[in-house]
Amino acid sequence: MSLFGSYSQKNTHSDGDEFTFLFNCDSCAKDITNMLKISCAVCKGPDGEPFDLCIPCFAAGAEVKGHVRTHNYIIKEGLDWPLFDPEWTANEELLLVDGLKLYGIGNWDQISTHIGTKTKEEVDTHYRAVFCASETWPIPVCSILSCTSGPANHEIQGYMPGRDEFDHEFEQDAENPIKDMIFEDNESPEETSLKTTMLNIYNIALDRRMERKKFLRDRNLTHDFKRLQLLEKKRTKEERDLLTRIRVFARLQTSADFDDFTEGLLREQRLRQRIAELQEFRRMGVTTLQGASEYTRDKQQRASYKAAARGGPGMRTNSVPSAALQPPFNPVPGRKMYTPLDISTADGVDLLLPNEQQLCSNILIKETLLKEYAEKGGLTRKQARALIKIDVNKTQQIYDLFVINGWIQFAM
Repeated sequence: MSLFGSYSQKNTHSDGDEFTFLFNCDSCAKDITNMLKISCAVCKGPDGEPFDLCIPCFAAGAEVKGHVRTHNYIIKEGLDWPLFDPEWTANEELLLVDGLKLYGIGNWDQISTHIGTKTKEEVDTHYRAVFCASETWPIPVCSILSCTSGPANHEIQGYMPGRDEFDHEFEQDAENPIKDMIFEDNESPEETSLKTTMLNIYNIALDRRMERKKFLRDRNLTHDFKRLQLLEKKRTKEERDLLTRIRVFARLQTSADFDDFTEGLLREQRLRQRIAELQEFRRMGVTTLQGASEYTRDKQQRASYKAAARGGPGMRTNSVPSAALQPPFNPVPGRKMYTPLDISTADGVDLLLPNEQQLCSNILIKETLLKEYAEKGGLTRKQARALIKIDVNKTQQIYDLFVINGWIQFAM
């Protein structure tokens, strides 16, 4: 069923050449011409006029003149957006069709009076342009214009693009001091001067209001709002923070100058970030692009693992000894657990995951034993056990491995 329904007026009366068309509630007879109304999709009057109810009667479930509350219904409201012509609202289009049915084609004077907001010349021109020139005459081409002023089509809440106004204007209360002002003939010069000064203050407030609207219009901040939102989402957090800091300079520059200024600062920021990345690659010994890609990927994985190990990304990641992060595994019940080497003070230990720190503490066993062997010129099993302080059997296996590989000389 149609959402618009019929707009044929049920009650009319004439006063000379003036015609008035009214909608009345069929239950309580209330005038609902300029109000939201409910029209029954089933019931019709004797002449085919719609059966209309006001909102209170519809909510109370009124059943009169054969109407039942279970009937399908149509919600009728003000149609103030353009349909086929930017200068004609949907409501006026419906009234034009009703006028053509009532008075016939060519009676533009009566039809214009029926519409109430258009002259007979405007009605004639509109009918010829929209209906007669249509390829599907007498039906107009249904390329409905976009609803630029409909409340449901606003991209910005509170902004009415069709009127270029906001629900809450800048200095919203600027009109309050002068709304009841009246200039009297017998008032004193001081009173006249005071009122004139108040009007000047109000005009200055209007100028500031117009300046802000012009600023929004010149930069398409109201009409391209969705596109600007998408561009904003594509930027990195650092770029968004930079743009937030420099927006205060937008009022001091033209739109093109501010765009150039913004692009220059963003380019500088990207260059600084890239230079910092290359410097970090150099410190880490990375010399190829492939190595840089692998280093970056591993660094990101390491950061995510570390954040998960420390309780989430919001936790601080201070360096902690590996023994405190993950206690060593004790394979033999009842035997005292060994203590890995403490590498918490080593360079770069904060870049390692807990399990990597534990692995490195075990790898340093080789360096410790070889260093001791070089200083003393020999190393026994007992001395090895005293140095690394791990499980006795593991110390013996490590010692034998060093002897077999020729790294140290066996000593008693």
